[in-house]
Amino acid sequence: MNYLRVPRAITLADLRTKDASWSAGMYRRVEIPTSHTRSVRGLIAGYDKGTDPGSMYYLPKSTHHFIRTKALQSHSYLICPKGGAITPINPRVFEDMVLADGDILVSKDSNVGECAMLDGDGWRNHMLSGGVVRLRPSINRYYLFAFLKHELFKTQLLPLVPRGATIAHGKELWLDCRIPFPAQRDADDVIAFVAAVTEALVGKEKAIRARNDEIHARIEAELTGNQTGTFRYEHPMRNEIASLGRFDAAIYSYEYK
Repeated sequence: MNYLRVPRAITLADLRTKDASWSAGMYRRVEIPTSHTRSVRGLIAGYDKGTDPGSMYYLPKSTHHFIRTKALQSHSYLICPKGGAITPINPRVFEDMVLADGDILVSKDSNVGECAMLDGDGWRNHMLSGGVVRLRPSINRYYLFAFLKHELFKTQLLPLVPRGATIAHGKELWLDCRIPFPAQRDADDVIAFVAAVTEALVGKEKAIRARNDEIHARIEAELTGNQTGTFRYEHPMRNEIASLGRFDAAIYSYEYK
């Protein structure tokens, strides 16, 4: 459903705020088909900002880690750790945010409006980048999360944040995005149902990841447990490269071998 539309009519006040521009695209706005909405600002008790210590403090390995904006992806309800999304960092600049299972993270930089939920209790030595905030919901966190993951949330940011800008540059306009609520008699039941479905989706993704880890562990055990001899890695020789006819670095790596 397309929520971003050009209105059929505008007020004189609207025209003045746009410096008397008659470009229709300047007046695009999200039209939610219900008047029962509340701003994100009114649904949270507050939020915690991450910090940016600088790339000079990134390490190849460490006991402490740094969650970057790329860890929040539209295709996943949970944090995506691949591709350097979670970076080892020098413990000297670590700031303990006491991250915990069920925390909702929102990106206000780079991939603007993306969000994800933390899973499990393994976040003790993790902190957030300056482009990520952690919400403290004052309502059912799964109902709020359902609409933060919905296209409706990010669509509301499109007319507000200039292309290539960040939410920070837009004065944290994400706080003014609207979340719809049911208005019928059984509104509480509807909210509970939406929250339950979202929680089930999060649980399903957790189960998929756990099964994926199990499959990888079995493959690893199969490979390491059936070696014909003691493995010893050696850099490729010229004749090996010539025989394979490829110069891809990955096929000569330790992991591949």
